[in-house]
Amino acid sequence: MQGALIHGISEQFLRRPIRIGGAYAFSLRRFFPRLGALILSGMALVLMWLTVLGIPFAIRYAGLWVFVLQTASVEECGPRSAMSRSAKLVRGSWSRVAGILFVSGILFGILGGIIGLLVGFIPVARATIGTIITAPFLIIAHTLLYFDLRTQKDEAFNLEVLASDLRIEVEERPGS
Repeated sequence: MQGALIHGISEQFLRRPIRIGGAYAFSLRRFFPRLGALILSGMALVLMWLTVLGIPFAIRYAGLWVFVLQTASVEECGPRSAMSRSAKLVRGSWSRVAGILFVSGILFGILGGIIGLLVGFIPVARATIGTIITAPFLIIAHTLLYFDLRTQKDEAFNLEVLASDLRIEVEERPGS
């Protein structure tokens, strides 16, 4: 789902209609690099978190590696390079990125709780349904922030580069 959402947002960024089948095909092609990046960054963060001295490092690197899904998907990075690329994008903007993601996480957490209360009376169903409804919005927020950082940090990044990264042919628009 996350990879398909990232692809769909990218399609909209290119002002193209989202094709669900194409989004999931894209997601499947890039599944293992995303999974590897998540496992590698997750293991590193857990190992840092296990020691008291490592907790500040875990917090810092969690912020630096927040875009591993996007870099592994859109830029076809492998696990280690996805972590490195994410850190490169976040450097210099760590507090801005952390603030935006913290506020969006709180907002979507509250929204998920409200939806859960409205939907069901079974505790497990409440949490699950709230998460199912709000999780895609968090991925969307992460991906839009990723594109924002990429346009700020990469002078060469433009819609043609994005289309090339996604292996999408850009259609000529009338009058362009």
